[in-house]
Amino acid sequence: MIASSKALRAAAPSAAFGPVMGERKPILISSAAASGAAAASGSAAAASGDAAASGGASASGEADDPDSAVSYEEQIVELINPEIIAKSGEQSGSEGCLSVPGVYGMVTRPDFVRVRAQNRYGEPFELWGKGLTARAICHEVDHLNGVIFTTLAERFLTEEEVARITEDRDRGDD
Repeated sequence: MIASSKALRAAAPSAAFGPVMGERKPILISSAAASGAAAASGSAAAASGDAAASGGASASGEADDPDSAVSYEEQIVELINPEIIAKSGEQSGSEGCLSVPGVYGMVTRPDFVRVRAQNRYGEPFELWGKGLTARAICHEVDHLNGVIFTTLAERFLTEEEVARITEDRDRGDD
């Protein structure tokens, strides 16, 4: 069943939700999920179906240059206290979230983001993401700030639209 947009927006957590794990705000992003391998999970990464996403980081500080970056394909990226420091472009696509199972909506996000974060040892690094990876990063950082996709959705998808998107993805259509 698809809930009304008014009810979904009202169900969003407040920005005063507070930090997770004391002062640390961790998130994990699986780039395998971002590439569509876990598409049935309902995550932001999986819901948009963009299999061309990639992300990387560079110790040289050139985190927005894919040619000089380390690829995170098929790895889990751990971001502690992530902060989006640059974004550009725009993409619109379907998103879902395990916080609101069975609900999907169309959300516009940046097509490219650069993030500054720390690893589990407190060492700072930067990460870039484009396409689906950028969408997943934004979606997860929003969670840390008390925002879920339902507050950003331009419209919610019907069950028929979700079924069509799933069928298209399973056939490999873009």
